[in-house]
Amino acid sequence: MRFFSRIIAPVCLGASSLITSQAEAAPRPAFGAPFPGSQVSSREPVNGCGERYKFSSNAALTSLAKFYLDEGSKAGLTLLKDTDAGDPTYRMIAFARPHGHQLLFVTLTTTSNGISGTAYYAPASHQQCSRE
Repeated sequence: MRFFSRIIAPVCLGASSLITSQAEAAPRPAFGAPFPGSQVSSREPVNGCGERYKFSSNAALTSLAKFYLDEGSKAGLTLLKDTDAGDPTYRMIAFARPHGHQLLFVTLTTTSNGISGTAYYAPASHQQCSRE
């Protein structure tokens, strides 16, 4: 019993702490990243102020919406619109930070092949966006 309490227990406790800290340290996707596991069909920069991409997913519309709602909230943006109470096959989510020029705009549509979506995001920028 002495061997366990002096050698084995501290080793197990240390390994448990290491595993827990590694799990907590897993990086989360960058702001504006596509829903994990989705297939991105196109990406295009938008006037030097962000990016627009189209994607599809087999996940439930509610799971996709929750991902983007969490993304906007975690970025500290203000929710401007969420059409959750409307059509159950369509969802539009819009976030903005008016003075930081940061925004996230997502549309999700149910199709016969799953969910089709578009996302436009602009990270906070102190630079003037080009108007090209």
